[in-house]
Amino acid sequence: MDANLQFGNCTHPGVVRSQNQDYFGFFETPNGRLFVVCDGMGGHVGGETASHVAVNALRDFLCQKTVEDPELALREALEFANQQLLGVVEDRPELKGMGTTAILLLERQGRLYMANVGDSRLYVSTSGELRQLSRDHSLVQRLLDQKLITPEQAADHPKRNVITSALGVGELTIDTREISAENSPDAIFMLCSDGLSNMVADKEMQRMVRQPRPLQQLAEQLVDKANELGGTDNISVQLVRFAPVSILLRGQELLRHKWAKGGIALAGLLLLVGILSIAKSPAYVPVPNVDTLSRSLLADSLPQRVDGKDSFEILPVLADYRLGRGEEIQDVLDRFGITRMDFSAHNMHVRPDQAGNGDLVRVPVLALHVCQGGESLASLAQAYGCPLERLQRANPDAQEPLEARAVVFVPMP
Repeated sequence: MDANLQFGNCTHPGVVRSQNQDYFGFFETPNGRLFVVCDGMGGHVGGETASHVAVNALRDFLCQKTVEDPELALREALEFANQQLLGVVEDRPELKGMGTTAILLLERQGRLYMANVGDSRLYVSTSGELRQLSRDHSLVQRLLDQKLITPEQAADHPKRNVITSALGVGELTIDTREISAENSPDAIFMLCSDGLSNMVADKEMQRMVRQPRPLQQLAEQLVDKANELGGTDNISVQLVRFAPVSILLRGQELLRHKWAKGGIALAGLLLLVGILSIAKSPAYVPVPNVDTLSRSLLADSLPQRVDGKDSFEILPVLADYRLGRGEEIQDVLDRFGITRMDFSAHNMHVRPDQAGNGDLVRVPVLALHVCQGGESLASLAQAYGCPLERLQRANPDAQEPLEARAVVFVPMP
């Protein structure tokens, strides 16, 4: 699994229904990594057919055609899926009326985009709250927008399952937007059908998602909870966690990513701070906010059992590194203390014997520490449990005392 990505998913027909008309998928495409959940409708055969056709059509479109604008890629993929469904109904009139919702999350080059049709939802969970990022295409949402009902009334409204847009049925409404700003070191994105969101309250979903467990286990527990509370509909969920940003390094220089939306350029870097050690729980080193550099990027971990004891498998931060003049791959290996095998695992596209000045490679590190000012490599070595000589080798141009906002590489243990 890509060290910058963790995910888990689960689907279940529920307690009441015998057939599962939900369908989900995760695909690596030329347009980016796509997560999708679809909730089919139109009878036992129609609903199942609709969700499967839609997911497969989305995959086929995004794998076969590269679209420069990610939001446009999602929109065109959904329009293609809609046409595929209409084509199926034309060939099989008995399926007339079938359709499906769709909630999509796309990651491309460290930036995130979403699209939705219907009332399947995308949430983001942080340590502080669970927030819905998608906007339902439903009758109840229209009533809320017109202030004819309250959120409390919407929660158990008798018409809450009536949707106003779906793939394959009637007029199509597609919402897309970039949501990169929603990502953070502790963010977990949740795509789900209404079989989960209608059964489990937001506060309970938030409590469950924040448990320190693998995302696959959390996804299964969310489905179990929906079934425990009645399971009146099919239930599907995908949980996704991304590394907050892609770090671009050119020699010793940290280049801050810049991105624009609506003509306004935003520059930012979200960096998570901390240390991890084998057989210990993670401990964190605080760093104050300093303009756009507010935290340090840290390796993630997965709990596991080794010889009957609790342990942590460290998932490294992958820093994008551009080779400087005269640098070779062996210089990078020596500097960061990584093996050629580890390097090759993250750089399948690179031929080490041919790499040189200006080539981009991915380097696994434990953390990128943003200095507060006045720190030393010795103090950071102690804080991160890293030998001083290794820290010095990874940061040969460091000038002490370290200035505020200086970035220090912390090599893997």
